[in-house]
Amino acid sequence: SFGPHAEYFDIDVTRPADWKKVINHIDDAYGRFDVLVNNAGISPAGSILDTDYDTWMHVQRINSDGCFLGCKH
Repeated sequence: SFGPHAEYFDIDVTRPADWKKVINHIDDAYGRFDVLVNNAGISPAGSILDTDYDTWMHVQRINSDGCFLGCKH
């Protein structure tokens, strides 16, 4: 009944509060959530030998935690 419609949200996928804000908006505006394109991801340049632990954890927060939070909320 809504016709072709899409919205884009620029969020920090590692922040639960950002996910909650988007989901609340969708619930308020449409009453339901049909599709999630949960495709945020990064890959550091260089080899694993050149990657420090902080960079690795940043990758995991975006690639893994971000996907988890999108599905959870």
